[in-house]
Amino acid sequence: MKTMHEANGGTGSSRSTFLGRFGEKVGWCAGAAVALLLVSVLGACQNYAEGTGTRTVGQFTDDATIQLLVKRRLIGDPDVRGMRINVEVNRRVVELIGEVASETERRRALEIASLVPNVERVVDRLTMPQRRTSE
Repeated sequence: MKTMHEANGGTGSSRSTFLGRFGEKVGWCAGAAVALLLVSVLGACQNYAEGTGTRTVGQFTDDATIQLLVKRRLIGDPDVRGMRINVEVNRRVVELIGEVASETERRRALEIASLVPNVERVVDRLTMPQRRTSE
């Protein structure tokens, strides 16, 4: 009985060999990429946990979720210039840092942050630009 290589006159074998090797390389690269991603994420969590004010992975995840929700709501609100406001979260305490144009915008930003689920407290570090007085 002839092998597939012999039946095809030797033409199909090199293609299937190439695809097999290519597939192996793609699979190896994908596996390596996933492993590298996991190592970097877990390493970052471990490094963060070893710093001051350690948080568990669950607390870190909760804080990241809160940060994402607050920032998304600030950006989505037409009365707030959300891109100018930094959001930092540590153990469910949200800190808003940045510049707002008015007291109304400040109050709205604080309200938005306080209405996000699981937020325990909002720290206001928002500033308004100094108005120049004419001499």
